[in-house]
Amino acid sequence: MSRKRLHIAWTEWSASSRDQPPARSEMFEADIVYDDGRPRLANRRSIIDNGALPFPSTLETQSFRPPEEKELTFSAYDPVGNPAEACIVDLATRRVTNLTHSPDVYEEPEGIFPDGRSTLIESDRQNRQGPGRIDVWRLVLDGSGRSERLTRFSDHPGYKASNPVVSDDGRRFAFQMGRAGEAAGVGHGLFVYSFEGVGADK
Repeated sequence: MSRKRLHIAWTEWSASSRDQPPARSEMFEADIVYDDGRPRLANRRSIIDNGALPFPSTLETQSFRPPEEKELTFSAYDPVGNPAEACIVDLATRRVTNLTHSPDVYEEPEGIFPDGRSTLIESDRQNRQGPGRIDVWRLVLDGSGRSERLTRFSDHPGYKASNPVVSDDGRRFAFQMGRAGEAAGVGHGLFVYSFEGVGADK
């Protein structure tokens, strides 16, 4: 969801058969308009599908990049294994940039900072044990792949930190505690991480 306008992006998946990973995934964007008080989507447009990437993947939209919102971060999942890449697409040219280049590591973008210079990601780069043992990292969006680990829940067997969302002022983020082996999105408590005094200007 855009933070500046009534505009959304989403992914549509089509499975090849039951119990199989999606054979096709395509990202769209559209405006939200109201007719007689009823909302509907207008100016629907395809952004890209998974055929635009040079490797097999399933796509999932994430965040419009502030402040111009001319780009969109997204996850590119391995349709069979666990790893995922953090990517970004230019909404005008449809050019895709791989932000992580880590095919053996799980890296999923989540909440983005309001200055658009970095995003939070879920990653297992600290242990290479898959999405069930992830923590929250901050990834700089300058193409360098530079990142900083922010949480350490996965250092404790059976736990993980996930689903971070950045506040509008960029000074803190909310996230949840999860447990290894549970479905993505299941949480067991909400936490707030503050950047006060820890170098939020990095």
